[in-house]
Amino acid sequence: MAEYIDRQTAIAEVHRAIYDFFDIDEEDTESPITYQDERLLELNKDISARVKNLPAANRWIPCSERLPESDTIVLISVRYRRYNGSIEVVVVDGSYSELAGEWYSEKMGGLNDDDVLAWQPLPEPYKGGEDEHTD
Repeated sequence: MAEYIDRQTAIAEVHRAIYDFFDIDEEDTESPITYQDERLLELNKDISARVKNLPAANRWIPCSERLPESDTIVLISVRYRRYNGSIEVVVVDGSYSELAGEWYSEKMGGLNDDDVLAWQPLPEPYKGGEDEHTD
């Protein structure tokens, strides 16, 4: 399963990029950071590159961007045609099979590729707190 990062870790990574870019010691609170246009553009490129390399958490990935690993259960956002003709988007668990070349959900059966809009990895299972019993 892919690694995930939480919001605080992402923010810390961005802060680290800013300090690295401006060559400032993270412990030095006296150094002012001056934002000049050219340097800010470079900083934006650097941060964008770092963020792209971070694992995505809770982000919908369009199927046109990429597909999940074959036969891995993920959350999928599906365009669902109701019996009365109306269309809504629902979220179900499902998987994509490279071998079969199709999406499948236990709840909805085989799915048309055009109806599966996006997917995201399942969240990590709940582990409980120190005081909680998971028996």
